[in-house]
Amino acid sequence: MNIKSILAKYLKKIVIGVIIAVVGGVIVAVIVSTCIPPKPPQPVPSLEMPLEIVGWRLWGGLQAEVSGNTVILNGRFDKNAGFKFTTPLNTTLRNKTAVLKIKNREISDFNNNAMLKITINQGDTLTPLRNVSNLIYDEYVPDWHDRIEFVLPPVFDGTFGFTFADAQLNRFEITLFYRN
Repeated sequence: MNIKSILAKYLKKIVIGVIIAVVGGVIVAVIVSTCIPPKPPQPVPSLEMPLEIVGWRLWGGLQAEVSGNTVILNGRFDKNAGFKFTTPLNTTLRNKTAVLKIKNREISDFNNNAMLKITINQGDTLTPLRNVSNLIYDEYVPDWHDRIEFVLPPVFDGTFGFTFADAQLNRFEITLFYRN
């Protein structure tokens, strides 16, 4: 055997080895990529701004403690009771999303799970909710929701309120925010 044939033989073995290594690497990459789930897309942070409670009135025996954008409600009533802003909210909130974060709903008691009704504008209009699809009596948010979102309509006049029916509220806390 001459040197050329020996080099050709080893070169052939090296080329075959490289091809096997590349093919093996591709196979391993395919297997790994199908076995490891991709990272879920990260949610875009939403800037929630506090929706300050400036002036309000209570009716139906409801009691309230207000601080900044949070109201804590207490009371026992068989009929309707409510909380309404008396200082209208800024109408620049039109088309923005209002967010209500609710705490202590589990230590309050709501007849038939009907937690609260949200009304806007002077005529106490119900507004469609983004994250609550089935309302009790077609008006009341069920008591298992701890976050409620809705868009303030283009005709929002700044009036906003909550109504409760036949409930026992125990440090029932609502914190209000808005976002674009």
